[in-house]
Amino acid sequence: EFAASIISALKAHLDIALGNIIGSNILNILAVMSLPGIIAPITLEATVLTRDYLAMLLLTLFISAMLLLANLNKRGKAPKLGRLTGITLLIAYSSYYVILFTMGNI
Repeated sequence: EFAASIISALKAHLDIALGNIIGSNILNILAVMSLPGIIAPITLEATVLTRDYLAMLLLTLFISAMLLLANLNKRGKAPKLGRLTGITLLIAYSSYYVILFTMGNI
């Protein structure tokens, strides 16, 4: 999935790259995460519902807002997210893992 998204982006098929990422996330949430729960239910810690879901919600809202702004500001061109958005998402991802590491959850 990662390779397909990178190749699609490099060949300027951005709709395929974005669709692949969104489709992959939907499959992971609906199938990959639910099947183990069906086979052997587990108990989740409270931090999963507060810290992890909050982080996922905030990042989803951020990238949705950036996509909306990119689409509104395209002025006849193809919408682009840009490097600043990519760097911001990379910093957020790295910060999330630093938080997990310092809390002893990794």
